[in-house]
Amino acid sequence: MSHLEHLDFLARVARDHAGQQADEAPPILGPVLKALRASDASLEGKTYEFSGTNSVGPGWLIQSKPQRSDCPLLTAIENLLSQVVGQNPGTAHFIDIAHLGTAPDNFWMLDRIAEALVQLAGHSRQPITVRYLEGNPHDPDKPHAFAFANKVLEMTRGQTQLANMRMFFGNLDVPWLLGIDDRLPGSWNHAKIFAADGASSIVGGMNYWGDYRPGGNPLYDVAIQVDGQAAASSQRYADYLWSAGVGYGSWSSHRSLTLGDSELGSAMPPSFSSFPPPPPASGRLPVLGVGNLGLWGIRDQRMLIEEYEFNLHFEPIHPQNTYHSLMESPNVPLRFPFWRWDYGSAAAQQASAAARHLVLQQMGQGQRIRVSQQKIADTDTANTSDPAKGFVVWPGNFLDDMAGALRRGADVDILLSHHEAYYSGGYSDDMGGEALRGVIESRAGTASGTLTIRQTPPGVYNHGKVWIADDQAFFVGSDNIYPGYLQEYGYVVADQALTHQFVSDYWDPIWQEAVAVS
Repeated sequence: MSHLEHLDFLARVARDHAGQQADEAPPILGPVLKALRASDASLEGKTYEFSGTNSVGPGWLIQSKPQRSDCPLLTAIENLLSQVVGQNPGTAHFIDIAHLGTAPDNFWMLDRIAEALVQLAGHSRQPITVRYLEGNPHDPDKPHAFAFANKVLEMTRGQTQLANMRMFFGNLDVPWLLGIDDRLPGSWNHAKIFAADGASSIVGGMNYWGDYRPGGNPLYDVAIQVDGQAAASSQRYADYLWSAGVGYGSWSSHRSLTLGDSELGSAMPPSFSSFPPPPPASGRLPVLGVGNLGLWGIRDQRMLIEEYEFNLHFEPIHPQNTYHSLMESPNVPLRFPFWRWDYGSAAAQQASAAARHLVLQQMGQGQRIRVSQQKIADTDTANTSDPAKGFVVWPGNFLDDMAGALRRGADVDILLSHHEAYYSGGYSDDMGGEALRGVIESRAGTASGTLTIRQTPPGVYNHGKVWIADDQAFFVGSDNIYPGYLQEYGYVVADQALTHQFVSDYWDPIWQEAVAVS
């Protein structure tokens, strides 16, 4: 975008918001907030929060692409730390980091984040609090749970001049509590948040892994940086994960470190709400922060099991044109938190999934839905050698929403990761776009000329978690559409000018490169 185009774009944003009250949600978000508040008003300011006083800077859109010679996410993180923290050494700071954990041999980006934090500690004259939260799925022994904590410990041991920085490390991993076999491994943190002082936050789908190292073949992926009240919303969501998740139950654990100490401690961190609030934001960008809590309790797990058993017998899905083992597996749609056994609070507990459902079901004649995901059906629980011992779960409400939108005359464009010639797992889409088309059209009751599905070219993979509602709003976050029931977070940005820019700068280039599914 040229300098003049950027100025024109900012002017259009300002005109779009002239006269709009900062606390007034745009019409497309009205049904979402109404449903979430009716579901559980006590979770407002925790799993969901609307704010209209936000803004974005020139580098707000952070994209990973194949064959890039840089790492835009790392650059954005370093810039955020420099601008919010480094340039204000005489002020106390509060930093939140959340992502999916990884092994030390994949620490390329985390190594650099650790170096940046230690440098800030040496530069600052006031206390800096850092909360680092990760999910560590599957392995009950969690050998890598505190690998990052131990790395920082070894980097700073004995350097007492760094003691103004205190770091807190949390591992959030909720097991299945009902004796379910290991095909359902539980629920863990999958949110990706990097935020400071309630002033600026980077939210999206990119993990802080070596997979995004330049010079290789990074994935297509995306995050956005938002300044203003929405940044504080992301840190209040982290507050809730720490207090209600990490600090509760034997299935999660935590450590602490005052830089310079010789060993890790066991203190819990302070809450972000205890930190002095940032100065009032002056932007006019409407943003709804939404988070999923996953499956934390026996009640939620019981509801999901009941739905699975019911739909397995009364609403099975029969995909075609995919791997034989997936066609032979039980394929089951799940709609939780929107289902007959919803006891009232589930929608607000899964606010990201709820927002997607409640926005996309509004789309109709003359409007367009765009979706960018790695995959729509979760094949991770399939058993390719013995299909009867595994299963595939589908997002029932998403399939319903797409079928309903097609019947109402909307256009639906879905971008998926590449479908390999063999079952591969990883970053590919193992079910494939051809099978997805058949499932959606079966629900719609007819073949549709307004449904277009494309997949990235061979050897190129998509890890984005994006949906776009016509020209009215878009979502960027960590939340996969397939039923995963993890802890997730993202932003719904309800602004026409910024949505147009997002489509132009993010969606259009990938869509043009992608390969159409017949």
